[in-house]
Amino acid sequence: MDSLFEELQEHMREVMPELVRPVFIIDGTTLRTPLGKELVKHFPPGHNQHGENHWPTMLLVTFHNAYTGLATRPS
Repeated sequence: MDSLFEELQEHMREVMPELVRPVFIIDGTTLRTPLGKELVKHFPPGHNQHGENHWPTMLLVTFHNAYTGLATRPS
């Protein structure tokens, strides 16, 4: 994925040389994972106004190129 992203970014620099720097939009989300000791250890359950959740919650963030919509690897 990283290699593909870099190749497409390079292609866009060639096609649109007037774009000095890409503009990125930050996108974030959460995923609930199956219940398990290891997952709870690495991804603690979240909480909201109603209290603690029961399921481990993974937080993901990625950057999207505003012009092409290409997404970087989620973190």
